[in-house]
Amino acid sequence: MGGQPGGTITKLVVLGGAVTAASLAFRRLFHWWHASFTQLAGGISGSAAEVDGIVFAARTLFVFVLGAFFGAVLRRTVAAMAATGFAVALVTVLVLRPRFMPPITDQATGGPAGKWILSTWWTDLNGRRPGQGRRAAAAEHRQRLE
Repeated sequence: MGGQPGGTITKLVVLGGAVTAASLAFRRLFHWWHASFTQLAGGISGSAAEVDGIVFAARTLFVFVLGAFFGAVLRRTVAAMAATGFAVALVTVLVLRPRFMPPITDQATGGPAGKWILSTWWTDLNGRRPGQGRRAAAAEHRQRLE
């Protein structure tokens, strides 16, 4: 950005405030639009929870700051945007999201509607996964041999 460091910091703070205010305004607009769907579904859906409260504004500000950091380090706008998007997506999907809540095991035929499915598997009539009975039998056999 050139010029004096104080000017750059001031520009980033003002722009960060504008980005945060815009994300808060978008949150209000989204909740106004989504209210009828919430009433029909009987609660807030998983995708709408991403915009609930101040989480969306905080995430937007975090991504802005991370993008400004990558822009200062890489000195290339497109590379900084790609690095920011990749870093946020990677950390969110691989590190944070699986740890928010423990996974729920559901034996419903269609699975829980609107939930994030981590894995699926087949079970036999006793509720065991294929091969699970053989592994248990092999472990018991090894214990008897010892």
